[in-house]
Amino acid sequence: MSEKRGRGQPKFEPTQDQRSQVKQMKALGIPEDQICKTITNPRTGKPVSPMTLARAFARELASGATEFHTLVGNFILCAILGKKPALGDAMCGELFHIAKAGEEARREKDLQTLQNLIDPEHNMDRGDWVSFWQDRGFSGDFEPSGA
Repeated sequence: MSEKRGRGQPKFEPTQDQRSQVKQMKALGIPEDQICKTITNPRTGKPVSPMTLARAFARELASGATEFHTLVGNFILCAILGKKPALGDAMCGELFHIAKAGEEARREKDLQTLQNLIDPEHNMDRGDWVSFWQDRGFSGDFEPSGA
């Protein structure tokens, strides 16, 4: 008797790196529609759909924020009590990675706000921005010039 084949495409199987990425992004409060854009299906080369994200990453979406808040809470409590956190090197590394991603997102938002204040109509191109900062004493390597 021949084996019956299923219809449609093979189901998407996420990698461990993708699982970690989804969990971290969820912990940072990034909306799921934005998370979808960062997870690529290697078979199609396209971002996964919201339905695929929900199916393939259900556990990470459900627990990402809770696990992160637990880790941070434990870390803060240990710091207050003067104890060494009961976190392994891997967990400390993950906390650092999440904090770094949050800081980068905050800086990007701050940079966009600064650009909106300086050039609210978005008329400046890359050359205009370089001139703007050089006129104020900054060189291309972000060190004050003439100091």
